Amino acid sequence: MLLTGLAVFPAMAAQVLASRNNNARTGANLYEQRLSAANVNPRQFGHLFSQEVEGNIYAQPLVATDVKTGGGLRNIVYVATTDNLVYAFDADGTGRSRGFIWARRLGDPPGANPAAKVTVPLGGLLLPSIPNRAPRVGPVPWNDPAHFRNNATTFMGNVGVIGTPVIDRGRNAIYLVSRTKAGAQYVQTLHALDLSTGNQKPGSPVVLARDTSRTSFAAFMNQRTGLAIANDRLIVAWGSPGTGEDVNRYSGYVMAFNLDTLGRSGCFATGTRLGGGIGFWQAGRAPVVDGAGRVYLFSGNGGPRAADPVNLCTADGSFPAAPPLGVYLSNALLQLDFRRPQPLLHQALAPNQEALDVCDVDLGGSGPLLVPGTGTMVGGGKQGLLHVFSRSADGRHELTQTVQAYAGPPEYFGIRVDDQGVKRCARRGQPEAQGAHHIMGGPVYWESPVHGPLLYLSPESEYIQAFRFDKARSQLAPDPVMRSAAPVLRHPGAILSLSANGSQQGSGILWAVQGDRKVDSPEDPWIEQIRGVVRAFDADDLSRELWNSKQSDGPEFNFAKFTPVTVANGKVYVPTFSGKLIVYGLKP
Repeated sequence: MLLTGLAVFPAMAAQVLASRNNNARTGANLYEQRLSAANVNPRQFGHLFSQEVEGNIYAQPLVATDVKTGGGLRNIVYVATTDNLVYAFDADGTGRSRGFIWARRLGDPPGANPAAKVTVPLGGLLLPSIPNRAPRVGPVPWNDPAHFRNNATTFMGNVGVIGTPVIDRGRNAIYLVSRTKAGAQYVQTLHALDLSTGNQKPGSPVVLARDTSRTSFAAFMNQRTGLAIANDRLIVAWGSPGTGEDVNRYSGYVMAFNLDTLGRSGCFATGTRLGGGIGFWQAGRAPVVDGAGRVYLFSGNGGPRAADPVNLCTADGSFPAAPPLGVYLSNALLQLDFRRPQPLLHQALAPNQEALDVCDVDLGGSGPLLVPGTGTMVGGGKQGLLHVFSRSADGRHELTQTVQAYAGPPEYFGIRVDDQGVKRCARRGQPEAQGAHHIMGGPVYWESPVHGPLLYLSPESEYIQAFRFDKARSQLAPDPVMRSAAPVLRHPGAILSLSANGSQQGSGILWAVQGDRKVDSPEDPWIEQIRGVVRAFDADDLSRELWNSKQSDGPEFNFAKFTPVTVANGKVYVPTFSGKLIVYGLKP
């Protein structure tokens, strides 16, 4: 169906089955036919209901429609928490028990009685819902020495499920990784849960790593990126815990698993015997997967370069003999194919690679986006620069353009050598040690009927803005075509999502969740919990704020850093660090 030459999608229920909505990680739901710039306002739009959960919500909520349950077909929103609970709620807030369908506590030891129940408060109700667990088995505690050092941690709450799960509708399964601790033993476990019941699927769970050492893979490696599916393989990545640790204590890992058996079918590591670092976290974004099943990630910063070449990996962190790559993989767009014994196909480096290492302004602070209809990857990291990686005829990507995503003079990061011959960071033009305009949430893409293809972005301490993208030339305009009326102060900027009915005029809404911080406030969600706010902007005119959650009668909430809202079928699902999922929509 066409309307004035612009794409409008047929009526259908929208699903959000993966991080940032799709394999391209565009952050956009283009099947939204209920919400528009005309009805998202304080009079017509507001708080509908909330669902209480145990723990904080780092993982993006996912939505599946027409799921078979004992009560018939239901639209379900799935929520995973830092306390290792996975919930299935009626996405419309209807049905028995105020929309509660099932919950599963992960990490139950072998032999636990699945019929034993505990009660969980849910909107004033006490529901017999969650299998009991043995004493001392649970998520890794918030103050565990594996990630709580120097009286600081960047984790908000316990460490259970952190990475966004992924759903396979054909297998009726949701896949995710949990982290647990039983006594002194750390465990990381892969799960495949039935969408309808929450029960473990055949072959699930599978222990990925188990160890008592606080520096082991099981204890130390952070499964922060969202999960992905590529060529019938589950893709899972790990990086650093993010607490100022020595880069030689960790590496970056990407592993592939069979979707049916959960057996490992491939593994890639960035580190070497003599040098580590180069992890994957991407502020929670999942890897991009292209139409051929190739996987793309931005890598983080690494340690000193080592002569030892990169090798294939094993889950326990050892490095067996393998064909040497002889390349240094920090601050790069990596292209992987897990149908190959050595998955790395190509690496495209960010400019000034070594200085980004030394200054800790890594590209991997966010993740790439695949521009629909092209082979072009776009994204940026802590430098506050947007990089365009164009695909050549041989399928490789090369850096072809860099655009400064903030106003004012460029921030400079270089290297100086001190009196002891040690390389140090040399900075110029930025008020903060790591720079003032990190790109953390990453871009969102939409083809606006007014402006054409756009990339929306919210760097730290900068306005929310939109850059035109020329698909024919694979080029960004050097300056934004529009921006919000007010900047988003400090770390991590706003985390963006977009809803629209194809490219229909008036349907595009840019949703931004951010810390609700005053200009002079020292609050920093990097290391503490702060109040949050959701804002809705006209995606064709960012100077026009349509609505914000402070205009609603909904509950106050703590900002879930890096995690976007999920928009589907007229509802906006807001993850929080307040033990609840908050749902907004059109008022009855």
